[in-house]
Amino acid sequence: LLIVDDEPGIRDMFAEHFLNRGYHVFSAANLSEARAILSKGSPKVVILDLDLKGESGADLLKEIKANPPVDSYDGCY
Repeated sequence: LLIVDDEPGIRDMFAEHFLNRGYHVFSAANLSEARAILSKGSPKVVILDLDLKGESGADLLKEIKANPPVDSYDGCY
């Protein structure tokens, strides 16, 4: 599972939630970190903040959809 969010509190909340349920969790604060993690493996799920500081998570979503290392579903909250 990969969590991409520029807000540490949100990133940590998701990470703790899934770690406590036995998931293997990676987290990234920006697109560069997320791309580095994705280049090393294929998480089954990506939780992606679309409104990152100075960046758009939509850019990474487009990259993932073009070459899907994960099953992709669009969603918002």
